[in-house]
Amino acid sequence: MNDLFYGPYDVPANFPTQCTSSAVVYDKGYVERLRKTFHAEQNERKSVRHNEKLGCETGHIRQRLKEHAYPCDLKTLTCLAGRCGRSFDRIQVLAFHLSYAHQDLMTATADDSTCLLCGRKWMTVRRKINHLSLAHREVGEEHNSQCMLQVDSVIAPNAPKAQRLERHD
Repeated sequence: MNDLFYGPYDVPANFPTQCTSSAVVYDKGYVERLRKTFHAEQNERKSVRHNEKLGCETGHIRQRLKEHAYPCDLKTLTCLAGRCGRSFDRIQVLAFHLSYAHQDLMTATADDSTCLLCGRKWMTVRRKINHLSLAHREVGEEHNSQCMLQVDSVIAPNAPKAQRLERHD
């Protein structure tokens, strides 16, 4: 009876096989294409990371804010979204604010998943927010401290309270 029972990976010695004892042959062209594709993707990732580091400069951030027409005043570094009106000391903090605080405005555009600080694009807003919290943590802390000094509450432009206030104005 033990001769009839085999473990899940045991193959009896007398089991007929379709395989021959010759070595497995690989298509060298296919393997070479896979290798080239892999290296090209790795080089592209390195290039993207390098460009993202360069993209954090003030001039690059200004250009992104101008191109995407975000509601802000670049001279006074003030947020013009709805009833926000917050102003910031550096353009990096303003870019963080627009990327992080006003998601209801940004989801209406095609560029809602672009980090305004480094220019990196994300598939979802949630991934972008996670990126902002981790990669730009210092700017986020600066943003929070500057917002705390500006005591007025922020009302999101599409929030029900903002809509009620606009009707009463």
